[in-house]
Amino acid sequence: MKLYLTIKCLLLLLLLPTFLLGNIKKIKNLKGRTIRININKDVNKAKLVNIQDYIPDAIVDLSYNKKNRISKRALYKKNICLVNKRLAQKLKRINNKLKRKYKKRLKFWDCYRPWSIQKKRWKRFHNKKYIEHPSKGSKHNRGLSVDVTLVDLKGKKVRMPTKFDSFSKKSWHKYKRLNKKVKKNRNLLKRVMIRNGLSYSKSKWWHYSLKTRKRYPISNFSISDYVKKIRKEKREQVFKNNNKKNRDVSYVSFKGNINNNRNIESEIKQKISKIKPKIINCFIKESNKGIELPTQIVITYTVRKNGYFYDVTIQDSKYKNKKDDLNYCILKAFKTIKTNRIPMPRLGKIPLEFSFE
Repeated sequence: MKLYLTIKCLLLLLLLPTFLLGNIKKIKNLKGRTIRININKDVNKAKLVNIQDYIPDAIVDLSYNKKNRISKRALYKKNICLVNKRLAQKLKRINNKLKRKYKKRLKFWDCYRPWSIQKKRWKRFHNKKYIEHPSKGSKHNRGLSVDVTLVDLKGKKVRMPTKFDSFSKKSWHKYKRLNKKVKKNRNLLKRVMIRNGLSYSKSKWWHYSLKTRKRYPISNFSISDYVKKIRKEKREQVFKNNNKKNRDVSYVSFKGNINNNRNIESEIKQKISKIKPKIINCFIKESNKGIELPTQIVITYTVRKNGYFYDVTIQDSKYKNKKDDLNYCILKAFKTIKTNRIPMPRLGKIPLEFSFE
């Protein structure tokens, strides 16, 4: 029995690290040995920020957001530069200094890069002088590196040694057989970056990283996942703010399908005009049961690719405990125009409101 328990405990101890670490991947390193690495897929754990939240006028032109040297199709679906927060703060200072003192700005070619893209880069080029092996993970996979160039204040190109991902002798910092202006621009970028605490790559003039001893996870979520996270947070914040302002607001939301109708908005307005009297009549019947009529009802709608959405809002402190009775009237009316109730309000942009005297 004791032997059985000891074996069980040993097995648990062996399996425990995999539970703690999360998504473990097996990969061969440069020496050909199979090793295990922990890959993060949680957007929140990576703690990355959008560079445009720190540099609102930042020029972001991600090279992997279009045809590139790795693939004929775009590897990124969104043109958003994600970086570590500390790196974003330093880049903001650098960009301000370049604008103020040298009449130039930063242009971002690559920022956070998912680990899956790093694997494709290694498979395509297979050169450790220019690309980190996937077994180690690049600083790009952690949001700690950026690939940048210089442009003027209007966003026009400034002459630099090579194009992005041009793995040649010209891309090295020590390469001297360059035009004076080109060399001056390359050295300016390097000098400003180093003075603000960033490290540079000897073989890639465009690559700069945050100096840090802290370990950050290798991440493998898409930029689209980050966008979804931000949208969700904003939507939750909007509802939170609305609930603070109007604690007695009742939201009811519906979705209708688009049937190739070009004049969808005029159709929506016609439908709402049919709904209004039905809601009013229903409320009058309910008022006979002891429920007073609300002072105001607001209907908003939004048209999207996957359909159109209605949000019905009742704003009145008297209806704090009567929402279900009032929603019954709204649900009954909206059923007549073939819409389905949805759990989460979409907060329509175009308001159509009517009041009760």
